Parts: sequence; C-alpha cells; structure tokens
Amino acid sequence: MATSINDSIWKTLITTIIPLCLGTLIFGMMIESYKNELNFRGDIMKDYYTPLVEKQRECIDIGESLSGDYNSLAGNYVVMLNQYKLFLSGQAPRLTDEFKNYLQNLLVSDREFRKSSEKHTRSLAQCKEELHQSYINVALVTGTLKEFKLLDDENNISLNKIDSIANLRADELREELKKIDLYKVLSSYFISGDPGDKRNDENDKYTQELITTKVQPLVEFFSFASKVEKERNAKTLQLSQKYNEILESEISSRYKRNWFSKTFF
Repeated sequence: MATSINDSIWKTLITTIIPLCLGTLIFGMMIESYKNELNFRGDIMKDYYTPLVEKQRECIDIGESLSGDYNSLAGNYVVMLNQYKLFLSGQAPRLTDEFKNYLQNLLVSDREFRKSSEKHTRSLAQCKEELHQSYINVALVTGTLKEFKLLDDENNISLNKIDSIANLRADELREELKKIDLYKVLSSYFISGDPGDKRNDENDKYTQELITTKVQPLVEFFSFASKVEKERNAKTLQLSQKYNEILESEISSRYKRNWFSKTFF
C-alpha cells in the first residue's frame, strides 16, 4: 500500500506539478522577454528615433531659411539696380527725406540679409554634422547601418553633382569680379564732389558700366545660390524620408519577430 501511495505521489509530481511549475517558469520568462522587447522598442523611439526626426526638421528649416536669405539678397539688388537705372534716365523720384530713408533701408536690409545668411550657413553646417551622427547612432542600435550607408553614399553623389555646378558658377563670377578696377571705383567717390575735376566723366562712365554689367551677374548668382540651397535641401529631405521608412519598418517588425507575440497574438 505504501509503495502504491509513493507511486501515486511521483506520478502526480511528474504528470501535473512539475509541468505546471516548468510551464509557469517558461511563461514568466516569456513575459519578461516580451516586456524587455517593449522597453527596448520604447527606448529606441524616445532616445533615438524621435530626436533624429527633430534634428532632420531642424536642418531642413535652416536650409529653407538660407535659401530665403539668398533670394532676398537677389531681390534687394534688383531693386537697387532698378533705382540706379531710373536715376541715370532722369526718371527717379525726387530725393526727398522719405525717399532717402527708403534707399537707406535698402542698405540696412542688405546688411541684415548678409548677416542672416552667414548665421544660417554656420548653423546649417553644425546641424548637418549633428544629424549625421544621429543617423549613425540610430543605425547602430537598430542594425540598419548597411542600409543607411547605401542611402548616404547615394545622397553624397547627388550633392557632389550639385556642388560641382555651383562651384563652376562661383568661379565664373570670381573671374568677372577680378576685372573690376577697384582704384577707379574708389576714386569716383573721392572726386565726385569736385565738378571741376575732369576725371569725373571718365569715372562716372566706368562706374555706370560697372553697375550695369557686373551687378547683374551678382544678382543672378544669388538667385542661383538660392536655387542650389533648395536642391540641397530637397536631397536632405529625400534621405530623411527614405531612411525613416526603413527605421519605421525595422522598429515595427520587432513586434512580429518577438517569439512571445508571434505565439500568442
């Protein structure tokens, strides 16, 4: 009878209690694994993905502002050039105090746009450096470094093409500006107040030719610079969109790859 009772106890342990304990242990491990996966996914979103998206938007906003600065400079120079042509033709408004203030404001605006473009140029360079590091960080954490490198290399090729065209235009403008006789320009300012100085006619003619022939390419260059920044910004946005799709797919698929959720959901 004792043997029968012992056999019964062992049978109960083997068939019921031990499997129940093991099942509880395994279930507990599965729960903890699932919780850890959720926490890791939450950490990626909070510590990597969200800051990356914010940095992408920041860089794109700065790029748009820089493009706007160049466009504003070009527009300001167009207004100045048109006003100068009106003076030459004798059709300009009377030089009242109000009109003087208007012309002075054009110069003030020019200075402000220049300062703004310099500020945005520095800010954009720093932002893009930080953005690239953010890309590397999130790529390492999510295991998508290879995918990012491919997209980044493709983006750099496009940017290099844009920059090569821009540099060519800049070199052409520099060559044109080298032809300017700075001495004649400065001399015209010092002797323009002396009606008896016969050099006035020569210097006035040179200054008029300078403004009408050299300023226009300068205006066109700033318009071109604005266009270049728009194109560069479009490439930054394109890289962001393509890589964000990869990241979102990778983060989302972590739910599907989790063996607990795959088994029970």
